[in-house]
Amino acid sequence: MTTSDLEANNRLYTIKEARDWTQLSDSSIRRHIKSGEFPHVKLGNRLMVPGWFLSDLVARPTGEVSQ
Repeated sequence: MTTSDLEANNRLYTIKEARDWTQLSDSSIRRHIKSGEFPHVKLGNRLMVPGWFLSDLVARPTGEVSQ
């Protein structure tokens, strides 16, 4: 794992940034967050998704979310 991989995994991403990583719509990401399928952190009014989760999600061949 490179330094940039570690930085990406330790970062928090906005809904729009998560959309770019996953190719899901904003509403789909919000729905997954609300259902508890996506871990998140709320900073003020912003929902943030951890980079480690996005990295793992896009690495899965099926893109399925598992708990």
